[in-house]
Amino acid sequence: MVLRSPIISVLGHVDHGKTSLLDAIRKSSVVKKEAGKITQMIGSSYVPKEEIEAIGKDILKKFKFEIKIPGILFIDTPGHEAFTSLRERGGSIADLAILVIDITQGVQPQTIESLNILKSYKTPFVVALTKIDLIHGWKETGKTSFLEAFAQQPEHVKQEFQRLVWDRMAELGEQGFNADLFHNIQDFKTTVAMIPVSSKTKEGIAELLVFIAALSQKFLTKSLEISEDEKPKGTILDIKQLKTGNYIDIILYEGILRKGDILYTITRDNKLKQIKVKGLFLPNVASNNPKEKYKAVKEVAASIGVRLFVSDVDDVLTGAPISADPNLDVSLVSDIFKADEEGIVVKVDSLGSADAIKRLLKKHGIPIAKIDLGPISKEDIELAHVMAEKKPEYGVVLGFNVNLQDKTLIEFANTKGVKILQSEVIYSLIDLYKEYVHELKKNLTEHLKKQSVPPAKIKILPGYIFRISKPAIVGIRVEKGILRSNVPLMNEQGEIIGEVKGIQKNKEQVEEAREGEEVAISIQGATARKDFQEGDYLYTEVSKKDLELWQDEVPQDLIQELNKILLLRRLRR
Repeated sequence: MVLRSPIISVLGHVDHGKTSLLDAIRKSSVVKKEAGKITQMIGSSYVPKEEIEAIGKDILKKFKFEIKIPGILFIDTPGHEAFTSLRERGGSIADLAILVIDITQGVQPQTIESLNILKSYKTPFVVALTKIDLIHGWKETGKTSFLEAFAQQPEHVKQEFQRLVWDRMAELGEQGFNADLFHNIQDFKTTVAMIPVSSKTKEGIAELLVFIAALSQKFLTKSLEISEDEKPKGTILDIKQLKTGNYIDIILYEGILRKGDILYTITRDNKLKQIKVKGLFLPNVASNNPKEKYKAVKEVAASIGVRLFVSDVDDVLTGAPISADPNLDVSLVSDIFKADEEGIVVKVDSLGSADAIKRLLKKHGIPIAKIDLGPISKEDIELAHVMAEKKPEYGVVLGFNVNLQDKTLIEFANTKGVKILQSEVIYSLIDLYKEYVHELKKNLTEHLKKQSVPPAKIKILPGYIFRISKPAIVGIRVEKGILRSNVPLMNEQGEIIGEVKGIQKNKEQVEEAREGEEVAISIQGATARKDFQEGDYLYTEVSKKDLELWQDEVPQDLIQELNKILLLRRLRR
């Protein structure tokens, strides 16, 4: 039995430095020999054991720790891609995750979504507290160790740092996680390690690499063990159809894969597809010649990103499992594409994206009429148009990392009343949809309000009856709500006494009067001192639907008064 490299995914809020952190790790190479360099693999970056030992030399000595894993494999794909139910044995591709949190900004909505993903897949993680160099007064030290860099900071910087750390600990506590700085933790099973880093100055990279290695060895040893006869298993990252042939990029997370092996994957129509590995390729880091970008190898062992040369890529799906085991569960794919009877249309780039976005949409209570891979098509827009007739908010096509087949489709969508929303950030896409629905409902409410009767309570001002009848003209004050023309008025018993035909303010006609305003109104069908008296309170006749429409714009006690009057009317009938 030997240990494979743990697979690490980086996730978190969009602006908190995920990409910068991976770039900083890749650029931290201190070993000059070719064998020791951090290399960019297929869809991943590999940090070998020698490199971790060189970068974290002092940290390893301080914590008396020995590295046994061959290295660490960082997945370059978006965080959500590493958390897909399509891993053949269930769970995520990632063995461990780094949750990136900007130390100055703290937990954001997307951080919470990331925490929910980690919870649902039960994936262990550490927190990288990024952008420590933005703390006012932080001095760049040239160290890759946070502890060494921190020791050289001025006292006021140390105090500000500690304040920010306490804030971040409190925020994580609110999400149900006990967290502390890595060097203060006694029990890593119950406490999440927070490792401060700067992607700009490289401070903290040493501790981050060492503690990922340490936690992997301490808690993941069994899952990292591989044997010679273990069947290779992986996840498809990308499909390439090049002049030189057909290729499939995969992350191999179990076993040893050899040239000539037979693998299986699941197609869109829930069938097994057999794939013969005609060649294996890795990046050729020893050559700068673009024609020698990849080198052929005879075998690779997990964990690794590798390119397969195959006969054809027909029906192969990005994000699908690939394994030497022919007993793959085809429901892994079919379950992803199950849809509701009504809802929105979703198009994505891969199965991993489909799984992630479906989970998030379901969590937010957003139904899906169709979820599929590939560019947005005319058929998608037509389906969304049909859905919009059921509910306006369903007239939407969400596109994640996909394009429109034809730009004229935007015009077609407009004529159909369908909204196309696109983003390369999964959380932003859901936010865009929520904003759209909010605006849609707001516009619809405004439209309905124009056609409805707003609630109002008015008082007949003593001494201001200008005309008795045909129509009665009186001075009033709007006590609560909004008074408009052409609306019926009723008394406190719910009896209709007439209709407001016009409103005058400073001898000019106005369309409405609001709370506190004193105006003259004409009441058709009412006779002053018979149907109402000076000092009486009158109300606009409203329906239950009107009250619901206006409940956020008028006082709640007015809504309650009108509900009582409407109840009295019903009881009298």
